[in-house]
Parts: sequence; structure tokens; C-alpha cells
Amino acid sequence: MRRTNQRKPRQKHVGEIRTSQLVTSYGVGAMVDFKEESVILAEADGWLSSKEADKKRIIHCRSLEKVLEKKYFVTPKWDPSPHPAYESKDYKSRDIAAYRFPTILYCPNCKRLVMSQTLAGNRSSAPKCRAEDCTGSRLVPSRFIVACPRGHLDDFPYDAWVHRGTPCPGRSPEGELNLKLKNVEGRNSISSLTVFCDDCGAYRSMQDALTAAGLKSVYTCTGRRPWLKIEYDKKPCAETPVTKLRTAAGVYMPATVSALNLPAWTTKIHQVLQSYMDALEDRTEEQALEYINKKIVPSLHDVDGEEILSVWKQMEEDAKTKRPRNEQELYEDEYAVLCEESEEQDFEEDDEDQELYFYTEEQEVPVKYSGLISRICAVPRLTEAVVMLGFTRLHSWNGDYRSSALAPIFSQTEREWLPAVELQGEGIFIELKEEKVQKWEEENKGVYEEMLKAAENSRFREENASPRYVLLHTLAHLLIRALSVNCG
Repeated sequence: MRRTNQRKPRQKHVGEIRTSQLVTSYGVGAMVDFKEESVILAEADGWLSSKEADKKRIIHCRSLEKVLEKKYFVTPKWDPSPHPAYESKDYKSRDIAAYRFPTILYCPNCKRLVMSQTLAGNRSSAPKCRAEDCTGSRLVPSRFIVACPRGHLDDFPYDAWVHRGTPCPGRSPEGELNLKLKNVEGRNSISSLTVFCDDCGAYRSMQDALTAAGLKSVYTCTGRRPWLKIEYDKKPCAETPVTKLRTAAGVYMPATVSALNLPAWTTKIHQVLQSYMDALEDRTEEQALEYINKKIVPSLHDVDGEEILSVWKQMEEDAKTKRPRNEQELYEDEYAVLCEESEEQDFEEDDEDQELYFYTEEQEVPVKYSGLISRICAVPRLTEAVVMLGFTRLHSWNGDYRSSALAPIFSQTEREWLPAVELQGEGIFIELKEEKVQKWEEENKGVYEEMLKAAENSRFREENASPRYVLLHTLAHLLIRALSVNCG
């Protein structure tokens, strides 16, 4: 993770995040506290370039490409080389970028609020207080920020707050802020936390700032998006911003959609062919076979051109079908594949498809549960693609892929790809007997009527909410808990 200060190319390494978290809890637009810096993860524009090394991070998931109308997905880049703790003249990080945020810092010793722009040149160590009457304590991020439902984010307006929206009478417009944030009367609660201006003597408690309309009289949303190169939204924002603790739940909620990479789209031939689909487009079979023999066969051992051509024709036909068109059809397709009987796989030790192939293994249903369960399958290997669409602040995502509430993850225009990660794992598929599930639904539907009515009036998003959904979801979590107890 590298930090870029004030959108300039100078960089330093500030910390590390697991790759899988870069499209979930710490994706684009998320604030992250590292050991010596607090940053916000930068736009995804730099995830993919024309370099050959970057193209290796392109992944495909046929079903999600159709549902989201994208050509492919890109996994996070990362720099495997050793990182110096801070920038050196000969080192330039090649991994994910981040910007310092909040840009207002706080000194725990002298209680001053410091703008990070006043710390120019302080790049060889963690930011420290430069006040003459201070011991040079390390500065920490301000604990308060402001956010709005459109995803905009800004530093808390301490100056406007303490002066109630008017200029400070004791400071020139060009003068530096001389504010302090401290608790009064020896207490440590939010209600006693007060902003003081040393220039004019003004002070004001932070308590009222935390109410829903607390900032309305002193601050309007600036449209700031500190995670983007183009930092301010060109469209004016009419939303009412609210004060939040920097680490509060709801300040950052990633919007992701995931799907399994299903057969036969997980074999080595399919994986390689995905990269050549554009080059093979509009070719006759004869032309395609000539290209395959020249360009693709050398990279696939023990596979002839005719076999690759057959797979390509299958992929071309599939590209013409519209299904899946939405999340519902996507899950239906996954369910259909899991319900199919899979041919037994016999992989050699060095078979590359052993790592990629999706298949199931039939298991015997225990006699004790044969009246409830019709089928059990082990899934020894599966790949899940998790794609990031954007994120929301304050309110959860409503499930609409094109929702205007989704904050952007690119600075410029939309791309033909989205950030994503691939997760490798295994699973268990249990098919319950339909007649038993129907009987349970009839006997228990009255119990769940009130709960489902409450769900309709909440922000809970599940189109298939029903007693059956509650049954299956609860059973799945109980099985996960039991497996974690027995298997670790």
C-alpha cells in the first residue's frame, strides 16, 4: 500500500492489506488506519495499465460478465519486492495507491488540530506536532469526519463549527488555524469534548454536531471525494451531511456481487481462450484454427488445435445467449449445476486442470436423515469471483447495479472492467426433499408473517424472503458453526 500526498507522484509505503480485503472491507474509498498513517484507498484507475504484467491479473467469470455487462475483471496489483519503511530516492512503490485522510490531524499532547498541508517536508517519519510549546508528539488522525448519503466525505469543519459559520475575528483570512480539541471538567465523554479557538477565545461543544441536523446552520456538503484524483464532484449536492466518528459503522459499506465460476468455464483451455476471444472474433473456423495452432497450442501442453477450436465454438455460442440476465438467474444456474450428477474426475498429479476444475462428488446420505435429505455432494474445488461495484455511506446498498447512491470507484469514466478477487475453496451441497420443505412451510408460515412484514419496511434486501429462506439460511449457518467446531 503506497500513499500519495496531495495527488502528487511522490510516494511512500504505509502498510499492508490482504488482497481479498481490497474489494470488500478495505476497498476503494475506505479509510484505513496503519501504524503511522491514516489513509483513504485511492481510485481503481491505476489497477490496470497496458503493461504485460498487469494483463496477467485479468480474470473472467462468464455469468458475472453477462449480468454486469463487463468484458472482464481485474484483481488488485501488489508489489512483491521488499518495502522501505518510508520513501527513498531510488524506490517507487508499484502497488495500490492511497491518499492521506483525514487531512486534519490531532496532537494528543498539546490538543492542537493541525492541517496536514502545513507539514510539507515531513516525509521521513510519522507526522509530528511542530508547535513551539509541544514536545513534538506524533500526530494522529482527527476522530471526526462528515459524510453524506451520496458518498461524499470531508474533514469535520472545526473552524466553521466553533465560530458558528462566521469568520474568526481574531485571525486574518490567510492565517493558519489555531484550534484545540479537548475535554472539559476532567471528563472523557463526547459531551465534554469542546473545540477552542486560541485566536478569539470562542469555544463550542461537539455534542450538538453529532445530531442529524447539527451541521445545517454552518456547513453544506462540498461534494468532496478524497479517494479520487478529481477530488470534487461537479454536480452540486443537496444532501445534508452528518458528523460521524471516523471508524463508525456505516461510514463505508462496499457493494459487491459474487458468483461461482461454473463448468465448463473453469478448465485450463477455457481460461487460456478467454484472453484470445477478441482476436478470434469474426474469423471463420479455418482462420480460427490457423490462429489457434500458431498462437494458443504452444501454451497448452498435450492439447491439439481441433479440441481448442471445439471449445471456442462452444464459447462463441454461449456468448450469444442472454442468460443469466440478473442475480436471480445467476443463482438458478448455480443451483442447476450443483444438482447435476458430475462425472468422476481422475486427475494426474501434474494435471493443471486439477487446480481449476469445478466438479462434485456424490456422498451417501446418512440413514438417520434419509427422510429429509435427498442428496449430498462434496465440492472438492470451486472458485468464487467477488466483484466490487462501488460503495455507499450512511445507507446500505439497495441491490440496484446502476443505483445513483453507489459512490464511484473510478476518477474518469466507467471502464469495461471492475475490481475483483478470486477466492478458492471447497463446499458441501445438501438438497432437502421438496415435499418435506413444503410441509414445514405450511406448518410454520404463520410464525414468520410478522417478521416478513417488518423486513418489507426495513432496508433488508432479499427478493426471495420467505419462511423457506429463513429455514435454509438458518440451517446453512448452523452447519457452518458445526463445521468450524469440528474442523477448525
